Amino acid sequence: MAGGRRKSWRELCIAALDAKDPDELLRILQELNRVLKDEEQVRHDFRDATRRVVPYEDTVEYRPT
Repeated sequence: MAGGRRKSWRELCIAALDAKDPDELLRILQELNRVLKDEEQVRHDFRDATRRVVPYEDTVEYRPT
């Protein structure tokens, strides 16, 4: 989708149902595939980032009182 707001996967699914032309349907499905892959990558990156978080206790030097 060139320029403008990016459509959500839900909007693309609805557009695919309404598509009359096979070429239009193919374009919509390709865009849907890109959107789903992007969302999957974001979730994967987030999971990786949260796994790498060091607990606060491990970042503070231990000083017995």
